[in-house]
Amino acid sequence: GSGLSHDHVIQATDFSGDVAWMKGDASKCSFNVTVQVSGLVNDEPDMRRTAGMDDNLSEGNRKDVKKAMLAEDQLNAASHPTIEFSSTSCSSVSGTTYNVTGNLTLLGTSQSVTVPMDIKADGTSFGATGDFTINGSDYGLTPKKAMAGQIKNQDKIGFHVTLGGSR
Repeated sequence: GSGLSHDHVIQATDFSGDVAWMKGDASKCSFNVTVQVSGLVNDEPDMRRTAGMDDNLSEGNRKDVKKAMLAEDQLNAASHPTIEFSSTSCSSVSGTTYNVTGNLTLLGTSQSVTVPMDIKADGTSFGATGDFTINGSDYGLTPKKAMAGQIKNQDKIGFHVTLGGSR
């Protein structure tokens, strides 16, 4: 049955936030991002191809995945309409690589995460990219199972973050 399962690609399309960055002094950074759960888009063909995945999901599969993703036993969009990240510290690693540590709030549960980010700023524009993973169970997200456990979600959830802005 494991051949029937597939990975998903989710994109945040409705989000807001602010970043404060002082080149040369990472200790003065601030990252605050709020994502509207209802604005999450799943498994669009271009997104899947960009992530290196086959686009083998029908439109009906996509709709079913979105409904399940927002349901009460998963992201519970009705009770927890946002996912939030608020930084608590930043530190230089080397060159343009920094560790941004902060609280990620998902399903009303906050956990500290550290996101290694490549940050470039020139005084008028800012860009940052990074990747991190969490265990959904740390936030109360129980992996879904089907077919007597032969098909199940992974506990690990990977995030790819791209932020940009200008003064």
